[in-house]
Amino acid sequence: MSLFGPPNVEKLRAKRDLKGLLLALTSQSYPDTRRAARAALTADVDLLVTGYLANNDAMEAQMRTTKAPASHKRVVLHGLMKDALAEIGPPAVPALLEAVRAAGGRNLTVIGEVLRKMANCEKALTRALDDPDEHVGAAAADALRAIAARRDT
Repeated sequence: MSLFGPPNVEKLRAKRDLKGLLLALTSQSYPDTRRAARAALTADVDLLVTGYLANNDAMEAQMRTTKAPASHKRVVLHGLMKDALAEIGPPAVPALLEAVRAAGGRNLTVIGEVLRKMANCEKALTRALDDPDEHVGAAAADALRAIAARRDT
């Protein structure tokens, strides 16, 4: 965040500064900045999905090689990205399902976390049930079950 006023979302977007856009999205003092950051991340949702998966891979690698938990910074970034994707909602579903398809299901768990947290994405997930890739259908079915369970409570 800027020391003197809100961050310039257009500059952050032009630089594809994912961390800067995520920080702008969390801005409580500047609602217009928050809306602009959400719009920028929605427009470039592939950047957010790619960053989310890369950060997750880095966390897993760190835990595998050091046998220690992921750094606090990576865990916080992971949470910010997951929340941002969930907030974007339905526009992020195709990019998330494409990531499942491209990885052959390798990222199914971490993408499933985001899909289960989303609201108003039932139509896109229902369409994905018939996807020829079994991993995509499984991710969609799991997310729909979680959404239904959340609604029933």
